[in-house]
Amino acid sequence: IEFDKEDMTKRLDGSYILSGKAENFVAGWYADIAYTRAYVASDRNNDGYLEDYELEDTKSGFVAQETNLGLFVQSYTQLNGSVDTLFGFEKDFREMRPDDTKDIDYAGRTIGLELDKMIRKDGDFNGELSFSETGMQAVKTKAPNSGWTE
Repeated sequence: IEFDKEDMTKRLDGSYILSGKAENFVAGWYADIAYTRAYVASDRNNDGYLEDYELEDTKSGFVAQETNLGLFVQSYTQLNGSVDTLFGFEKDFREMRPDDTKDIDYAGRTIGLELDKMIRKDGDFNGELSFSETGMQAVKTKAPNSGWTE
């Protein structure tokens, strides 16, 4: 997707007013972050900045599990919640993605920071992130009795 020049009007202060496809693209990501991922609801003191205890309540986590059967992605996982493994076991999200959740860039501290990150990662501007666009590695999971090894 490419935005038309008419979709972005530069203001005198250097900021932009969006319309058309550009506005819809940004608004879609904003709604996803603010409401689907629960950034607004998690900001308990309404200061626009998510402290650690607030960020943990967002649904910003996702896990990609790779097995001998293929790649499976689970999205919108609460950072302080649990994830179902492909084989019916429940695991703490941080146990599944320990390296990612230590990274301060994993989930932005503000809607604006997270919005900027999503816009940059969404290389094909389709309003969704493919697994390859995330830049993450899948968690390798061995199927019981499969003989498959990592």
